[in-house]
Amino acid sequence: MLGGDWNKGATGFRGYPVLWITTSASRGVGKLGTRAPRAPLEVHVDPSAVIIAPWPIEKVRTVLQWILQQDGHLTRLDCALDDRNSRVPLSTIRQAIEAGQCVTRANRMQSISSSSIHHATPSGETLYLGSPQSQTLLRNYDKRLESQAKEREDWQDYGIRWELELKKDRAQVCRQVLSYLEETNWLEFMVEPFDRLGQHLSGVANCPLSQQELTSHRRIGDPLAPIDGGSHGPHSFM
Repeated sequence: MLGGDWNKGATGFRGYPVLWITTSASRGVGKLGTRAPRAPLEVHVDPSAVIIAPWPIEKVRTVLQWILQQDGHLTRLDCALDDRNSRVPLSTIRQAIEAGQCVTRANRMQSISSSSIHHATPSGETLYLGSPQSQTLLRNYDKRLESQAKEREDWQDYGIRWELELKKDRAQVCRQVLSYLEETNWLEFMVEPFDRLGQHLSGVANCPLSQQELTSHRRIGDPLAPIDGGSHGPHSFM
C-alpha cells in the first residue's frame, strides 16, 4: 500500500524489535517498526514529509481510510504551506504576533536563529508559536534560506514556510475528516487555517489568500507551478 523498496534494518525502532527502512531520491526516509511481543502484527510507520508529498491525494486518502479500518491512529500529522514570494516575511510575522495581531490560544512564542561560524552568514530563523508538548504547534521559517545553506539546487523554488503540527486528538480529528472529504473540499480544509492566519496578520500586512488560491489544485499541489499570490500547500503526514 505504501509502495517503495523496503530494506530490513540492523536494529529495532521505537520499542519494536524489527525495523524496515525505505528511502526516496529526494533524500526522504521512511521507517517501519513491527513484531512487538505484545502485538506481533502491529506496525508503527514514520515516513518523512519528502516521501509523502509526491503522493496523489487519492493514495493519501486510501492510506488514512485503511488506518481507520484497522482501528489504528496517527500520533502526528504535519501540514505545510510555502509562501514562495515571501509575501509575509518572518519579521512581519514576528511584529504581528508581538503587536497582538495573531488570535491564538498559545501563550508562547520562541525564535531560534542559526548562522555559519566560518562565513558569518545567516542560515535561518524559525519562529515557534505554541508549546512542543501541546497538540498544536505552528512553525515559520525561511525555507529558501535553509535550502540555500544546504546547497540545494532548487532553493529558489521556496519561500517562507508555514508548518502546522498536530498531535494526538487533533491529529485524529484531522485524519478522520481528510479520509472522506472530496478533493476540492480537502484542499480548502487544509489551506483555510493558513488563510485565517494571514487575515489575522492583515493589520501589519494585507496578505489573506484569495479564494482562487484556496481552491486551485494546480497551485496548491504543485510546488513548482507559478502562483500569482506566491503560495502553495503541499500536505505532509507523519
